[in-house]
Amino acid sequence: MSFDFDDWKNNLVNIPTEKLTDARMAVREEQKSREAKVIVGDQMAGMIRQLRENGTLPAPVGDAETPEGYSEWVSPGVDQTKMPLRGDRFYHNGKVWESLVDFNSWEPGAEGTWSAWSDITVILFPPAEDDEPVEYADGQQYTAGQRVIFNGDVYECVNDHYAAPGWTPVNAYANWQKQ
Repeated sequence: MSFDFDDWKNNLVNIPTEKLTDARMAVREEQKSREAKVIVGDQMAGMIRQLRENGTLPAPVGDAETPEGYSEWVSPGVDQTKMPLRGDRFYHNGKVWESLVDFNSWEPGAEGTWSAWSDITVILFPPAEDDEPVEYADGQQYTAGQRVIFNGDVYECVNDHYAAPGWTPVNAYANWQKQ
């Protein structure tokens, strides 16, 4: 079966006005509903931050001398008061992770979570020698001037960026300069 544009266009033109109006109203209602959910989520996150500040709810460690000094990530289940909020930092699998979203229920570093967590270990705890390159890894925040090793070559980061999966120095060449 082939697609006939003229037939599709004629059928679209023949849709009764009241059906188009109903569809537009449904879209507007959905938009309002989504906007309301965002507002409620922001308010809930604000309340949780306030409860943390006054000591009613435990807060994760915000700054530590070692990666292990940060709060260990534990699955929060469905309890929103235990879910990491945007900016919260946790230690998990030898790295320090920062939540990029409120009510983050995903495991740091798990496949497909690059938009929910950022590995900030190298930023917080750079190598002993600042000039020493580190092994490149997806899912990390890189800063201008930072050097990495990728496929045996050394690259220098030319602008701050988050390395999403596949954004290697070879593929995201605008972010890296080969040394």
